[in-house]
Parts: sequence; C-alpha cells; structure tokens
Amino acid sequence: MENYKALTRDELLLIVHERDRRIAELEETSKVAIEKAEKYLDRYKNYLESLGFLPVGVFLTDYSGNYVFVNQKWCDLTRISHGEAMHNGWVDSIDSKYREQVLAEWNKCLASKSTFYAQYELVSAEGKHVWVSASANWLSSDSSSPIGFLGTITDISAEMHNRAEMEATYARLKKILSSMQSGVLVEDEHRRIVFTNDAFVKIFSIPVSPDLMIGADCSNSAEESKSAFKNPVGFITRIEELLKNRQAATGDLLYLNDGRVLERDYLPIYINESYRGHLWQYSDVTERKLAEKQLEEYAHGLKASNEGKDKFLSILSHDLKNSFTSIVGFSDFLYEEVESSTTEELKDFAKTINESSRNVFTLLSNLLEWGKIQFGKLQYNPQQIKFTPFVEEIIAVLSASSNQKDVEVQMDIPDGCEVYTDRQMLFSVIQNLINNAIKFSPEGSAIVVRSVTTKGVTAISVTDHGIGMPESTVNNLFRLDKIETREGTNHEKGSGLGLLITGEFIQKMGGKIHIDSEEKVGTTITIELPGQ
Repeated sequence: MENYKALTRDELLLIVHERDRRIAELEETSKVAIEKAEKYLDRYKNYLESLGFLPVGVFLTDYSGNYVFVNQKWCDLTRISHGEAMHNGWVDSIDSKYREQVLAEWNKCLASKSTFYAQYELVSAEGKHVWVSASANWLSSDSSSPIGFLGTITDISAEMHNRAEMEATYARLKKILSSMQSGVLVEDEHRRIVFTNDAFVKIFSIPVSPDLMIGADCSNSAEESKSAFKNPVGFITRIEELLKNRQAATGDLLYLNDGRVLERDYLPIYINESYRGHLWQYSDVTERKLAEKQLEEYAHGLKASNEGKDKFLSILSHDLKNSFTSIVGFSDFLYEEVESSTTEELKDFAKTINESSRNVFTLLSNLLEWGKIQFGKLQYNPQQIKFTPFVEEIIAVLSASSNQKDVEVQMDIPDGCEVYTDRQMLFSVIQNLINNAIKFSPEGSAIVVRSVTTKGVTAISVTDHGIGMPESTVNNLFRLDKIETREGTNHEKGSGLGLLITGEFIQKMGGKIHIDSEEKVGTTITIELPGQ
C-alpha cells in the first residue's frame, strides 16, 4: 500500500482559495455572457417590435426556450395575450391531442440546437381552434454562442381544412372504386401506380394485394402482359396511342387467349390544366358479349323465320286460291251446262272438283296441325301402338289417291311390332310420308312401308320409286324459309307444309329423320323412334 504525504494547513488553504477564485471567475464570465445575451435578445426584441407590419406571427425565446417576445400578429393568430404566452405559457394553448408530440420535438431541438418545425392546433381560452405551422432557428451572438430561438407561425387552418376535405373525398372515392366490379388502375404522370382495386388484381390474376402495388412502375407492364391477349401487337400499339394523345377513350374490346373479353376505358387526369396521370378501367364483358351474340343470332333467325313465314303464307294463299278457283269454276260450269254436257264431260268436271276439294282439305288439315304446333297447343301423349293395323288404317285413308294412280302400298312389318309414341302425331307423320310417296310415284309402281326394331329403337321407312330429289332440295325440306312446292307425277299440287309438320312432330316425339333420295330413282325416308 502506497504512502501519501499529508497536506499542511497552509497547502489546504491555498487550494481552497484557488477554487473560490475560479468559481468567482466563472460566475463573472457567466454573468457577462448572460448580460450580453440579454442585450442581444433586447436588441432583437426592439427590432422585431419595430416590424409591426409583418404578416406572420413572430416569437423569440431565451437560451432555455422560454418565450421572451411575441408580436401582435402572433397574438391575433393564437388568440393568446402577450402575457399568457411568456415563458412556457404558450404550451398550454396547444391542443391536448398534439401537445406531447410538439413538446417532444421542441425539447429535442433545444438539446441539439437544431431547427424546429411543427404543425399543430392551438385552442384559445374561448375555445377557438386554429391550425398553425411553426418554425424556429437558433440565434447566435458575435462569438457564435447560441442565445435563443427566433421563429414564426403561420395560420394554416384553411389549408388543413382543405386537406381534410381532400382526404375525406379521397377516402370516399377510394371506397367507391374499391367496391366496383370493374378493375380500376390509377397511374401518375410517371406511370407509377397511385391506386388499384381488388377487381383489377383478380381480372389479371396478380398474386398480391392492391395496397402492395402502390408506387409500382407500370412502364413495362403492357409488354410483360401482352402474351395474354389474342392480338398482342394491337394491345401494345393502342396503349401507346392512348398515352400519347391523352384523350378519353371508352369501349375498347380486348380478346384474351383464355376466351374472356374485356372492355377498357381510358381517362386522362388534368389538374389546373396540368396532366397528372390517367385512369384505366377494365370490365369483364364476356357474358354480355355472349348474350349479344346470341341475341344477334336470335334476331337473325327471327328475321329469317318471318321471311319464311311470309313466303309460306304467300304460297299457301296462292294454292288455296287456285284450288277454290277450280272448284268454283267447274261447279258453276256444271250448274249452267249440266243438261247439255255428256256423261264423260260431267265425270271429268266432277273429278277436277274432287281433286281440288281434296287438295284444299289436306292443305287446311295440315294448316290446323301446324297452327297447333306454333301456338304450343299440341300435347305429346305417348301410348303403345300395334303398328301393323295402324299402318293399314292409314293406307285405307289414302286408298283413293293410290288407286287413282294404280300405286300399290306394301308393308314389310314384323309380326307383333309395337311403337310407343303419340298416336295422333305418328298418324300425321306416316300419312304425310305415304301421301308424298304416292304423289311423286309413277302410275303402276309400288311403295313399301318397313319397320325394324334394334336395341329399343324402331326405324320406320317409306320407300318409293318415283322422281327423287336433288341434294339441295333434301337439305331444305324442313326449312320454312326455303320451302318449295313441286308438282307430282300427275301434276298434283302441294304446299310443302306436310313435311314441315312431319319434322316438327318427329322432334316432339324425340325421334330422328333421315332422307335418301336420287333423282329418277326414288326416295327412302326413315324415322327413328325411341322405345318406352
């Protein structure tokens, strides 16, 4: 352990005397510095007081941050008197919501001798609120020692009110755009994303939330996504055109490779005539376009149907008129010339009247059937039908026509053949097929009605050896807009309505029809009907 020499009394007194001397010097130096700082502050105060015209509030603090001066404009803005503001009195006027934050920033600047800046709300004793923007810088003496703060405050209440209104408007707009079904993308003038919504990221299958896209650069987005479109070059070219012209455009259709159709709108954004960006809106209109296409097809079909009906009614009225003209003409002749006519002449007249009457009857019967179909009044009522006696009944009904041309109607139907379908519809179908076969068969020929059942499906065919049909006629047999009238081998008339009805009935019975025909050889018409 080291040994220390004890100080003498005189040495101790000397040390104490030196300490006191230094303390006295420091106190004197501090007193001089304080007096000097106060002189500088008084000089600033006098100078500031002379500037009564200043349009901003001015404040002056000492080294510790205590207010030592505020001008009249400061008092007018804050609604605080000069006396209330001195020292730290101004702090009490800060709205409690902002007081802690402002004081923390103020104390930070005091400690670091740095510049102070803050925006906060003041509340006067009368409850008057005013937003101010405050800034202050350190003042230094000639020796560059800091002596206090010199600052200003400005009333920004109107600015803050406008900002609040803008923020509220933006929030409402953001909510509206976010809830839209259309995809929305807002870019600034540098093509950075300002806003986008859920619908946009969903439409383009972007695997991030809209908020994470804010600030992203879209300069190359078109190039990166062009492969998704059927016309990638056109997609890029149109975007470049819109961005160059900066004119609103709506209704651009974009066809994607996945089958979707998008409709795009472009809206440039101008603020005070200055271009500040643009808005893109993308809507998935795939279903709408499909509906429009279907509607267009329906309208086209309806037009064709109406044209066909007009043509059909024209043919129908022509045939009815011709038949009734024959009936009326020859019946008038019989009435006037019966006594002077020979038996042969009377038979010819009666034959003509009979044929015309039959044509009218057939035409009207078919017309009634067709009308029931068009108005949906014909119900499908299936039942089990024994096919052989069923066909025999039809042959008997048409015997007058077949006997007149000496055409034999034969049957090739297996014993016990039965068909499950609507009796009235099937009767009309088979009658029309056999009647047509008789009409287009030469005298002395034969017609065969066959049936074959395979795996529950019955195929019924009617074959003749008549004049046959070209393929173009076969293709149009069941089209109202392409209806044709052809004379039979003995110049029999017809409207073509019978086969139209046949096609409608077969469809209602759930069946199919197939036609094999060759000109000058003959025709086979086959229908297939499902079982029970």
